[in-house]
Amino acid sequence: MACHLGHYPTNRGVLLVELRQRMPARAWRCLIGLIMSTFNWFLLSILSLLWGGAFFLNELALPLGSSLMIVFCRVAVGALVLWLLVFFRRIPVPSGWRIWCGFLVLGLLCNVLPFLLFVQAQRTLDSGVTATLNATTPLFTALIAHIFIVDERLKQRVILALLIASVGVWVLSGSPDLHSDARSTFWMPIAAAVCHGLAAVFARCIVKVQPEIAAAGVLTSSALICGLLLLLTDGWHDIHLSVQPVVAVVALGMCSTALAYLLYFRLLLNVGATALSLVTVLMPLSAMVLGFVFLHEVIDRRALLGTALVVLSLVVFNGWFELRSTGHSRPRGATLNYGSASFSSHRQRTKKKTTAEEPMKKSILTSA
Repeated sequence: MACHLGHYPTNRGVLLVELRQRMPARAWRCLIGLIMSTFNWFLLSILSLLWGGAFFLNELALPLGSSLMIVFCRVAVGALVLWLLVFFRRIPVPSGWRIWCGFLVLGLLCNVLPFLLFVQAQRTLDSGVTATLNATTPLFTALIAHIFIVDERLKQRVILALLIASVGVWVLSGSPDLHSDARSTFWMPIAAAVCHGLAAVFARCIVKVQPEIAAAGVLTSSALICGLLLLLTDGWHDIHLSVQPVVAVVALGMCSTALAYLLYFRLLLNVGATALSLVTVLMPLSAMVLGFVFLHEVIDRRALLGTALVVLSLVVFNGWFELRSTGHSRPRGATLNYGSASFSSHRQRTKKKTTAEEPMKKSILTSA
């Protein structure tokens, strides 16, 4: 049977226009909303997998050498990918010394110290436990903002979330699968979360730049700091090349760093920071599942309970129960501070008063 398709438009754009003309306006809006909602959920799942997968890749990259060498390779690869993007998009690069000094400070707080602590901790801790402890970053951000910023005050739900998270960390620390060496490094992911909180608060006083420039600048500063430390400690010789750790560290830089930042910026514009904060809940779950499936990490009842308490603290902290009970809708636009970047979604038209949970929303990016 012959198929006569000549009267159908072959161009995809023309097909969409014709479909738009034939459908009622309300049905068209519902269709587009459904497609965009599904696509954003897909991107959110990919982002949580990339950031949660960073802890899985850290485990695979450990044979490469020292923790400092692994971190240097990760931030160097990520910086290279982002600078290539900046070059092809012809984004102007700022030259002010204050901006680059801010990049250096944030590179130290946002990448160098946390990444070093993560990798060193994972020499004894499982990737799922490390990711769960890192998920407390928004809580530390709110606490640090309350201490150092005059107009930042802790709400009751934030205090409750801190208490729940503290109990969750205590439960995790008492897991029978943790040997003495693991307990001695248990503080490292928590210290990394504190560093991320300091970086998020410090980023509020940095000059506004484009997100790609901010991410590339902070990663470049991180690579310079790590390279200098490697020179001072003669750590360049402490490297053992093999296929698995090399592939893992390249994937860390390209996927869990550069690509994850770009996805974050895209989602921030599409759904706003409030909805995007869901990634802090999904990230430890992704890391735990990857560690269980591919690294054969043991997940006992105590670890599950501790992780559940930390996830519950994030749910309470974000006020999702409150949003649902009061019927308030999420904001369409939001302000993000990453590194030296402080910029707003193009959908945000009015400046809203800063609340105690805003630093948490701005620190999501620094939690990986």
